[in-house]
Order: sequence, then C-alpha cells, then structure tokens
Amino acid sequence: MRGQGYDDGANMEGINNGVQSRYLKENPRAFYTPCGCHLLNLTLCDMANSCVKGNNIFEQIQQNIKDLTLKPLSQTRWVRHVEYLNGIKTQLFDIRETLLEVGEKDNDPAIASEANSIADQELGEFDFLASIVIWYQVSNEVNIVSKNLQSKDMHIEIAIKEINSLKKRFDESSSSQEVSFTPEEAFRVNYFLYIVDKTILSLETRFYPFTTYEKLFGLLFLHNLRGVEDKDLKSSCDSMENALRYKEYWISVVMSIIWS
Repeated sequence: MRGQGYDDGANMEGINNGVQSRYLKENPRAFYTPCGCHLLNLTLCDMANSCVKGNNIFEQIQQNIKDLTLKPLSQTRWVRHVEYLNGIKTQLFDIRETLLEVGEKDNDPAIASEANSIADQELGEFDFLASIVIWYQVSNEVNIVSKNLQSKDMHIEIAIKEINSLKKRFDESSSSQEVSFTPEEAFRVNYFLYIVDKTILSLETRFYPFTTYEKLFGLLFLHNLRGVEDKDLKSSCDSMENALRYKEYWISVVMSIIWS
C-alpha cells in the first residue's frame, strides 16, 4: 500500500487510534491524504460555530413568508453557510418584519419573546450587520476554492496552489489593516482580524499533510524541474528516498537511477 484516504471521521483519520494511524504503524509509506474539501469545511467550523436563533423560530419565519429563501444551517455541508448568510444579507428587512409578526401572534411565549428580542435588539446592531457582510465574504472565498477542488481532474499539485492562494488572500487582508483606537478600527482588529487569523492558522494546521507532501514529492511536479540546480535535485531525491525507504533495500537503487 502506498496511499490511503478517508472521509476525515475521527475513527478513520485519527492520528492516534484512527485507521490511517494503524496502517502507518505497519507501513509508514502508506501516506494518508485527507479530503481537501472536508478540510475546508473543518476550517470554516474552526472559525466559528454560527448560532442559529432557534429552529422553531426559523420554521415560523418560513411559514409566515413564503418567498423567503433562507437555508437551514448545516454542519456537514458548509456551503450552505454561504447561502444562509446571503439569505439574511439580502432579506434582512423581511426577516425583521416577520420576527416582529411572530413575536406578536405566536402562541408560544418563549418563541414570541425570543423573536421580539432578535428583531429589536440584534438585527439592527452594527456588530451584527458588519459580521453578516464579513462572514459572507469569507465564506464565499472558501466556497470558490471548494468548488475548484471538486473538479474531476483535480490533483494534489493544483490543490496545494489553490489553498496557498486562499491563504495569501487572507494574509493580504490581515496585513492591510492598521491598528488605531477609533471604534471602526477596534472592530476590525477585535473581530475581522480575529476571523482572518483564525482562518490562516486553521488552513496551516488542517492542510499540514499537503504541505508535507509538497516538500517530499514536489520534485515530481513538472514545473519544479525547470531550472532546478543539481544540488537541489540531489537533496530532493535524498528526502524522497528517506521517506520511501522501509525495510527494503531496492528503493535506494530506484532513486539512484532517477538521479543518474
């Protein structure tokens, strides 16, 4: 076995007792490659657990306004987050009016009270309005990369480029902000930059296997062979040989042939 990949469930990809770790103990060359799309999902979940203000209220809103296109939040299909946020962003006025109607007419006191609270105290707050815009932009950036990773001809070299490009965009967003003591800048630092930094850290942590494989096997990406110096080529071959050697002698012979 030279490779393995799973759905990123803890019982499968767990680094301590998962299936992949058990295989690696028997054969360290059975490299585990996680699903890039699912890693993006986990990255988004790392950034925040978006809070839905009660499924009962959500159902009441849907019943009162038939034209609303709000999407229920999903923990497994995070692309729904983008649709959900876009629904709130573009239909905020209708949502607030519906919440007020629910607060006035609903027979359940708890639902009526929470609906009024959301409509009167939260939907009009600057923090809420700004966060909806920010979360939509961040989620949309990740969504674009996710769709690219799902293309039929996707392979690890392109996936690495896509992830690095996404990380670079977030890096640029972070570095373009200057710290000051105005309320607007304080919000950017304490909210926006926090999200960006969380995203960057998660991308680096979650996609660590991709980064490792790029270092080990990047030599095999054709564009890396153009103009490579002999000493760098030899170093890459040595690293690849060490990664592939396990209880066998002939690997060094194969790498010698490649080097020659």
